[in-house]
Amino acid sequence: MSKAWIVAKKEIKDNIKSKRYWALVAILVLFGIALSTYLTVSITIGERQERLFTSFWSSFVGSLSFILPIIGISLGFSSISGERERGTIRLLLARPIYRDDLLNGKLIAGALLILLALFVSYSLIIPSAILLRGVNLTTTDVAKLLLLVVPAELIALVYLSISLFFSTVSNRSGTSLVLSIIAWILFHIIMPLLACLAAVMILGPPPALPTQTSGVPQIPPQAKDYYQKFTIIVGTILSIVPDQHFSTLASAIYGRQESQEIYVPEILTNAWVSLLVLTGYIIIFLALSYTVFVKRQENK
Repeated sequence: MSKAWIVAKKEIKDNIKSKRYWALVAILVLFGIALSTYLTVSITIGERQERLFTSFWSSFVGSLSFILPIIGISLGFSSISGERERGTIRLLLARPIYRDDLLNGKLIAGALLILLALFVSYSLIIPSAILLRGVNLTTTDVAKLLLLVVPAELIALVYLSISLFFSTVSNRSGTSLVLSIIAWILFHIIMPLLACLAAVMILGPPPALPTQTSGVPQIPPQAKDYYQKFTIIVGTILSIVPDQHFSTLASAIYGRQESQEIYVPEILTNAWVSLLVLTGYIIIFLALSYTVFVKRQENK
């Protein structure tokens, strides 16, 4: 582990000096601040008054689900392929260091850099939200913010491990980056669309709703049954998508009522499958990376 830590320290030092890393962190921070400003205006001019923090939650989680995978990819896509391009991979492996130490060091550095990105984002976004509306964070709010670090770290590590795998099998960082982005697009965009399309193909088109001239519109029983089955089919297909499990974990945290105290065992009971799936993705792609990297002959 000491050798892996030496690799990790070098990776952290290189990324701290990287404009790419800080640009991605800045995007996350700016998005959060812009979101706070937007919600402040919408709550002020709207008819329904509510706490800024309550409205801020779901949109902030959505921004994390979009940006954190990109940060994970940016930290992993050139981890090994970049060493090959620079011609330093054989020099590294000639030293008294095992290949798994090299991969472990890259992973440790990535995990710590993701935590740093979250810390910087929290430190800038939350105070700006408080200053905009003068909102006082409750103990429950602070607990939610701290617990959100867990699914945020996991989803970023999932894409870090995916990009690290592609980096071990690729000779060029560009190839690794393209493959990693394709994986992200597949999970984040294409799979939800395919899930909805599959549900429509199985159930047929949704039933027509009756025209309502006045009063509260009533949804007929057959329509309710259709959409219940539709939701089940879509959820079943998306159960293999890591982004969906991040949303499930985050919802288990921020979806609780403000009057409810945060009770970790209850959250784990409701979302343990999502926690297991995200961890499983990380383990599987790391195992694949170890297998490929140990067996591969480095010719450059």
